Amino acid sequence: MTKIEGVLVGAGARGFEVIGKFAKRFPHKLKIVAVAEPNQYRRELFAREFEIPKDRQFETGEELLSKPQLAPVLFNMTIDSAHLPITRKAVEKGYHVFLEKPIADTPEGCGELYHLTKNSDRIIQLGLCLRFTSFFKTVKEIIKSGKLGDIVTIEYQESISISHMAHSFVRGNWRKMSFSEETTISEPLIVTKSCHDMDILVWLLERKCEKVSSFGSLKFFNKKNKPKGAPERCTDGCPYEHICPFSAIKLYVLGVTKTNLGFGSAAWYVCPSDDPKERIKTLQTSPYGRCVFECDNNVVDHQVVNMEFENEITVSFTFSGFAAPSSGSSLWGPNELTESGRRFTIWGTKGILSAPTYGHLEFTDHLIGLTEKIQTGFPEGSHGGGDFGMIHNFLDAVEHNDRKLSLSSLEDSFHGHMIAFAAEISRLKNTIIDVPSFEKKILEKTKK
Repeated sequence: MTKIEGVLVGAGARGFEVIGKFAKRFPHKLKIVAVAEPNQYRRELFAREFEIPKDRQFETGEELLSKPQLAPVLFNMTIDSAHLPITRKAVEKGYHVFLEKPIADTPEGCGELYHLTKNSDRIIQLGLCLRFTSFFKTVKEIIKSGKLGDIVTIEYQESISISHMAHSFVRGNWRKMSFSEETTISEPLIVTKSCHDMDILVWLLERKCEKVSSFGSLKFFNKKNKPKGAPERCTDGCPYEHICPFSAIKLYVLGVTKTNLGFGSAAWYVCPSDDPKERIKTLQTSPYGRCVFECDNNVVDHQVVNMEFENEITVSFTFSGFAAPSSGSSLWGPNELTESGRRFTIWGTKGILSAPTYGHLEFTDHLIGLTEKIQTGFPEGSHGGGDFGMIHNFLDAVEHNDRKLSLSSLEDSFHGHMIAFAAEISRLKNTIIDVPSFEKKILEKTKK
């Protein structure tokens, strides 16, 4: 394969951990030749790692895109609200774009980019890594083999640890969403986190979702649950610190060393220094130093989504932000059902396929009543090998200039996003949403 040059917009956790690591691991396939990142420390660190000259280091994606095209591909690893403007400008410049999920922060933004990719010869591929894992590939092979017969119903669960919930969706960048009849909907958790899961359901079933309903709330991480006498910040001498699992001191200061302060980790994202004094100083002004019961968050901490797909297939999806942290992987994946991760059971007319833990499948045949255990393995790279797999696929599609080679194109990933946005509207309006009608309305509204 020919080495392909690329530019990176957004050298945060995913930029470093996915694109950066891929370029280090496969230097014969990818070379990063420019970087745009508003955080000076992360920008300069990335530039040193990849020997990027000063004249190719930019504070913003807009600044990078004001220059003549610097490479064939652009990796858009920015915050969700920048996905639409950066991708639109990059395609206008002639870049093929790898876009971190979600497509955009609003359904209208998704619609705009859908029309853009339909009317362009550029490849726009989504960072939907689950499609590229050996785990979900095996699931799809079993479904397509006919061993399950006709699929009747699916029960699917995604749970994240309480520390992940507190970091990303209470204190962090994905803590707030907005909704009104005038401005539609922006940044619900079901989109920012679980668009992965809506997408994988569509990909596995190869069918469209027809109806969706949803329920959920911000039950725990709000002011009414704040302990009496607790300060607004964890750095202000909280009397509950010794018994609080959400203490910013515990999560971001204690035990942090040069050895475990890895690129992309939550502790690194909050403050790159391993000096406890510097970390405390950061928490005194950073959103990550706030008490989890004193934040401006409004996204749900638990949600259920009920879906009806074509051919009368019903699916129930549950999200929870209250799982235990993963203790690591054994031969069959995480050891406890209480740990964070994805689990599901698929009931068919000929058999049942379940995933009690990630990486471990069990198939039960209705006819003979025996259960077969299937180990799918843990390939190289994060997300079960999915992160490296999707970059390999994107670069192959670019090398051959063939959009059909892209296995998670924006066009193909659009429907899963519409399900997620429809689910949140259902939750907020307490009504059943007709997904095809909702999708058609968005596409008509954004067609120029």
